Amino acid sequence: MTVGIDYTSRDYASIKQDMIDMLQKKIPEYTDTSETDAGIVLLECFAMGIDIVSFYLDTQANETMLYTCEQRKSALNWCKILGYTPRSTSSAHVMQVFRLTSPQSYRVTIPAGTIVKTEPKDSLDKLLYFITESDLTIRAGDLGDEIDEKSGKYKYQVSAIQGLPVTNEILGSSTGAKNQTFTLAYFPVVKESVVVQVKESETDWVTWKPVSDFADSNFASRHYQIDILNDDKAVIRFGDGNTGKIPTTDFTNNIRVSYINGGGVVGNVSDHVVTAMHTSNPLVAKTFNPEAVYRRGEEKESLSSIKVNAPNYNRIKWGVMTEDDFKDIMPVLFKDVLYSHAVKSSNNIDDMDIYIMLKDGEYLTDGRISEMTKALEDRKLVGVRNINIMRMNTLKVDMSCSLVVDDNYSRDSAKERVENYIKKYFEIGSLDIQQNIASIDIESYVYRNIQGVRSFRITQPSELVIEVPQGSIAVLNSLTIEATGGV
Repeated sequence: MTVGIDYTSRDYASIKQDMIDMLQKKIPEYTDTSETDAGIVLLECFAMGIDIVSFYLDTQANETMLYTCEQRKSALNWCKILGYTPRSTSSAHVMQVFRLTSPQSYRVTIPAGTIVKTEPKDSLDKLLYFITESDLTIRAGDLGDEIDEKSGKYKYQVSAIQGLPVTNEILGSSTGAKNQTFTLAYFPVVKESVVVQVKESETDWVTWKPVSDFADSNFASRHYQIDILNDDKAVIRFGDGNTGKIPTTDFTNNIRVSYINGGGVVGNVSDHVVTAMHTSNPLVAKTFNPEAVYRRGEEKESLSSIKVNAPNYNRIKWGVMTEDDFKDIMPVLFKDVLYSHAVKSSNNIDDMDIYIMLKDGEYLTDGRISEMTKALEDRKLVGVRNINIMRMNTLKVDMSCSLVVDDNYSRDSAKERVENYIKKYFEIGSLDIQQNIASIDIESYVYRNIQGVRSFRITQPSELVIEVPQGSIAVLNSLTIEATGGV
């Protein structure tokens, strides 16, 4: 190591100054360090180049670690190492009703794959397509929109998934290279709908099998992987010939794929929104979805979520025992879990109480509780007896505050910073279950850490400490800040 060099100088200005200092040390008579000097111009060029190289070195270093990477591709590589499969985009599902133009003397079948769509009212509404997943048969003499007297629901309904089908899209030809990749033309993609076929003879297209990794693949395994990148594009990856077969090179354009282009929260429509036919059928007078989606669409797992869930999954994939294990495994196993908290039962130290809050305010049904309990029973280790899934309640807090801003500061800016802090304080996951809220903690932080605050008081609730009941978590219901002073 060269003595006297500051290796933390990584930016342009610091690098330039370090080189000037070294120049004057080596050549004391070199005194003209103005920007017009030819030597200084060269140093500035060197400093700029070193600054750029330094940036790329830092970026590459960051991408080698899961916690610091910014590219989804890097995170997916880590997921393969840890054995974790990130959640992909999923499509919303609705139940669809079809009314015929008139009763027919024979059974009418609405075939699977019939496409229906929404009717946008203006330019802000997005045109959405849904595909029926199975045949719907309407008995002779019925119109199709009859209601069952016992259940009160429509007799004839069929499930439809949001998206448009893409059939036999040609990906290209195999080159015989290892780890070949092909990008699908349309995105986003419903990952579970992808079907890859390879032409292996003049007449046969063989369907290959998707896998999360090639660990159990051999030279003959017709396997492939699907990666969803940052821009929602899907990439198909084949093996290297040892772990995963390489597609044959005997034919051109011999790799094709079928899938559903769609998915995400955009498909979470309300009732009577999917009301138009896209697939022509002269027997159908109208169509509609009598209820909102029965299965909500989800976006692909975010990069920040992967950074949390992938290591957690690797730690607990063989079993769960501690409170942290049970808390961390819930959002990994169940994508609709927003927040979970696990504690040893007060009745028996060998029992585990797990409090669950679902996304979008969904109610945790008894059936969902049974499903979660069974999944955890299969994973619990010795030392855990009973698992109790509990509904997490929320204590809604209506907060009013008084803010006085210093004369030289913007009132609106100070108010905005205070609002952002309080909202972040009450974000789901920031507070523990049954954690009491002391008003003085919030007031003290605002006064000491937010510039321009002369005085800050919480006027509502009036209690000094907000008591949170057992099994509940405090959430912010409303926030009102009365700001004075400032400019």
